[in-house]
Amino acid sequence: MSLAKAYASHQRVAISTVGLRAANHGGFFDRLRCGGSITDQRYQRLVEWFSKNWPDDLPWVEIIRGNGNGTVNAQGDAALRAAVALQRDDQEGRE
Repeated sequence: MSLAKAYASHQRVAISTVGLRAANHGGFFDRLRCGGSITDQRYQRLVEWFSKNWPDDLPWVEIIRGNGNGTVNAQGDAALRAAVALQRDDQEGRE
């Protein structure tokens, strides 16, 4: 939710618009906010989408992480954030 909220605010769009762009479902982030969960695979796809589409002038924020049972919860993880940032830098270096 942290990534979605920061992205929505920066882009001046509704959270449902971010859901459509990132997950192809307008109610996706509302479902998570209400206690829904997602698989680790879906989480990885979302992080990749945010990494590829993150505005250059917006600092990266704390993100959700897997909880070890195949689903994701809303706790931040600095190590994963750093790994995603490195992946993003690597992708930008290849372009």
